[in-house]
Amino acid sequence: LGAQSQGGRHRRSDGFHGRRRGGRVTDARAARGPGGALFGVRYWCWRGVPADVAMASNDEPSFAQLVMRAVARQKVDPSFVATAAASIRKLGFKKKALTVHAVGGQPHVEGNDDLWILLADALKVQTLEVLVAGPDVRDRPARAYRGRVRVTHDAGAYDVDNRRVWRAAPDVVIAFHPGFWGYDSWRPTLTGLLRTSLPVVATSYTMEEARLDVRALGAATLEDGASDDAADAAAATLDFLWGPEENERAGARRVVASAPPGHDYRENNVSFCFRGRPDRGRPG
Repeated sequence: LGAQSQGGRHRRSDGFHGRRRGGRVTDARAARGPGGALFGVRYWCWRGVPADVAMASNDEPSFAQLVMRAVARQKVDPSFVATAAASIRKLGFKKKALTVHAVGGQPHVEGNDDLWILLADALKVQTLEVLVAGPDVRDRPARAYRGRVRVTHDAGAYDVDNRRVWRAAPDVVIAFHPGFWGYDSWRPTLTGLLRTSLPVVATSYTMEEARLDVRALGAATLEDGASDDAADAAAATLDFLWGPEENERAGARRVVASAPPGHDYRENNVSFCFRGRPDRGRPG
């Protein structure tokens, strides 16, 4: 998931989805990208990487290049483009020049520039400026496509005060499957975003996980270690443009061995949108 996970060292303890501090991840988070329990041959085969590439030794100098080339050839799940386009329309943007920041990006999703080319086509914008930020992406200067789409990659956790790679403040921030509740390393990013008026669209695999993400937003406004009840109360005071709701444009199902009975894991299954208040600190 597009999580700023720092290698999983700051994973929170919660039995609801089978997570625990450290150790193996057994839930949907592992299904999203490198660094989870499925990393290695099984993971890359699951992602559709050719077997000869997946079986290459991690010690071979060319392994990373082979994998990244194979991943780059994959098609983007249509739900990511459809969800982003529908959310931006729902926010009422009618601009012909749009700037989007994607946080917690993964190389095979947000890092696949085809996603943003398709989004520009769906929105029929004249120019689309995109910043993909996250610990799992590599720093990369801007690349331009068709003279109207420009995509920059920035390695590291997203920081609203770091404008080193910004050409313009974003119109919207998007977080696909961020798992805010699962990783302590999201806290500084959320604290910063909640001090701006930027709209942030987030998705989750399940409604239960979305509610935990909302609790994490509330917790980001409180002192570290606040109770769940306090976090829920704080979240209730936040400005939600829409709360967690089922997404009509949800994508493929995920088979998750540790999922509680009856829980339906799907790409972008639930979405919600919030924005902070500049009076909390730095103006947006």
